[in-house]
Amino acid sequence: MSSAADRLRTAFELHEFGVRMQRQRFRRDNPDVSDAGLNALVRAWLQERPGAEHGDAAGSLVTRRDSLQTPVRPSMRSRMRSAWPQWRAYSAIM
Repeated sequence: MSSAADRLRTAFELHEFGVRMQRQRFRRDNPDVSDAGLNALVRAWLQERPGAEHGDAAGSLVTRRDSLQTPVRPSMRSRMRSAWPQWRAYSAIM
């Protein structure tokens, strides 16, 4: 059985692998972009999270008419916490 540190290390390795794959995709789709431009594309992709703009929760976004609050982009800390169930799912099969 692997330790919590091993599972966390695996989660970080999976993240890095995903970032490398996305970088290669951006390079393939934009062959004329500079390295600085490529870094900017990857950074924007990591910050904006296309497809999960309002977080990773299942279901649809609900806004209440009686509330003055509006949805906000989740913070990086919140995004890191939301990855917990996903890396646990991956680490449980290893």
